[in-house]
Amino acid sequence: MFYLKFNNFNKLAKLNSYPIKVNFDSGTEYFNSEKEFITHYSKIVTAEMMARVKRQKFSELFVNSYGMHIGYGDIWFAGRCVGKTPGKECDEVTISVTAYNVNHVKSK
Repeated sequence: MFYLKFNNFNKLAKLNSYPIKVNFDSGTEYFNSEKEFITHYSKIVTAEMMARVKRQKFSELFVNSYGMHIGYGDIWFAGRCVGKTPGKECDEVTISVTAYNVNHVKSK
């Protein structure tokens, strides 16, 4: 999440799969475009989330059939096969952000 670490919200917005799902403590919202995501960036990408992203180690990524996430499920990613050659569709893969969870977790 290079773009996130350096607060490059324009590049980060391009990694999202739209409409992008964002779960807040108050409920779920969907943002339909890069422009809409950028407008609400400071509400989505919190200091708390950034701290967890910066501490994330590759060896500790969580992975399941829905994709993988960093932090406490703060940001979910998924890959999809996009190749055009029959039988080799997964020779080309696109990875995108599929959801953000704006969690407020109390430190121990």
